[in-house]
Amino acid sequence: MLDQNIAIIIAALIGGLLTITGGIVANFYLSNRAVELEKRRETRNVIEELYECLSRNNTAINSIRVDKSIINIELINLNERMDRILILIDLYAPSLNKEYDALLNSTRKLHRIYIGFREDKIDLKEYISGTDEYRKSIKPSRETLVTLAKTEGQNSL
Repeated sequence: MLDQNIAIIIAALIGGLLTITGGIVANFYLSNRAVELEKRRETRNVIEELYECLSRNNTAINSIRVDKSIINIELINLNERMDRILILIDLYAPSLNKEYDALLNSTRKLHRIYIGFREDKIDLKEYISGTDEYRKSIKPSRETLVTLAKTEGQNSL
């Protein structure tokens, strides 16, 4: 009788330990998964903000074609967006510094185009040509962001 009671106690203890261990492992797994999903969400948000900054530059180019008087405001906005892009890259995506350097060079050219257009040193045709060049030059940066969103930011929605 004593052997049967010991067997029951041992079985209960082993079952209890396995249940506790399973609960701990499951909790650890779920916690890690939640952290991973949060990181992906954060990465995706940063990538979306970077992409949005580039899109706003394109919107400004079109707006200036229609209303030349907003160039001064758009120059300020352009500088603010580029500062924001730099901050986001430095904090969240330092691997994009090379793309940022190329983007910065293109943006400097765009800045000169804005000023030339404002001061009537270039006409609308030259403005359109220069801004089209800018759009072509930032295409690799946009494609990199799309690729990152698909790889790093997946499963976050």
